[in-house]
Amino acid sequence: MGLKSYFIVACACIILTVIGCADTTTFNTSYELRCDGAKDDFPSNEKLLSATALYLRNYTSAQIATLPPTNKLTHLCLIDCELLELSPLILSPTLKSLWLSDNHLQSLPKELVNASQLTYLNLDRNRLLNLPDLRQLPLRWLRLNENQLSTWPLIPNSIERLYLAHNRLTFIPSKPTNLKEAELSYNPITQLPDDFGIGMTRLDVAYTQLKVLPKDLSQWQTLRFLNLAGCPMSTEEKNRIQNSFSKSTTIIF
Repeated sequence: MGLKSYFIVACACIILTVIGCADTTTFNTSYELRCDGAKDDFPSNEKLLSATALYLRNYTSAQIATLPPTNKLTHLCLIDCELLELSPLILSPTLKSLWLSDNHLQSLPKELVNASQLTYLNLDRNRLLNLPDLRQLPLRWLRLNENQLSTWPLIPNSIERLYLAHNRLTFIPSKPTNLKEAELSYNPITQLPDDFGIGMTRLDVAYTQLKVLPKDLSQWQTLRFLNLAGCPMSTEEKNRIQNSFSKSTTIIF
């Protein structure tokens, strides 16, 4: 297995451990089917239908389109499979995690809400212009780095970690209630709402167009990491921000 493949699989195990698997050993044991199109034939329907956790990488969209519907899948990874669209038929109501990174998706089917147990959704490095309303899902992790989103997605208050770097966002609404970590770097953001740092532990808004942060940062004291690198802030504003936090908060300018 190449270094890149090993890294992706390792990350899958780590993330799925965080979101509910007892440990990586348990997850690997239940990961009945893990195939890479660079070296493996596409699995048979018999194998696909028996799997509860399925990892497929480097297959074609035509091959992925043949996936049979199943109500057994809890974890599904379709990485680097040239997907232009996602068939609603594979959105099992038992899904807890769904990896669709490194594809060519421009939108998602509204039937995504049928995956009513979904807590982890990875859509990094696609071509998404918009998303369906996700507020009915119990999502805790949502990855949307390197897409083409210009509007803030409709997401549930259960979200704890949100990754939206390298998009086209200009407006940020009030913070989802449970949000603890947000990656918003490389967006043309000019302003953050007053409540956005409340209850947060990590906030990355590097290389945005932020010139100032909200005037009252007294309720942002839970932050332990704040990345403002590349933001067009004055020395006076940087000093104000630095003096608003204790030494336990790491701030990068």
